[in-house]
Amino acid sequence: MLLQICYDMKAAILYITIIKARNLMKLSIDQLPDPFVKCYLLPPRM
Repeated sequence: MLLQICYDMKAAILYITIIKARNLMKLSIDQLPDPFVKCYLLPPRM
């Protein structure tokens, strides 16, 4: 997966854009894959 991540410091907004994804699973043989993506922002590990 190829992501573009941009943070707007003035507005305090994090933008994440999915540029490319490969090997997505098909729901059935005759349907296209569902390009649904979940992103999680986690605190740093200590």
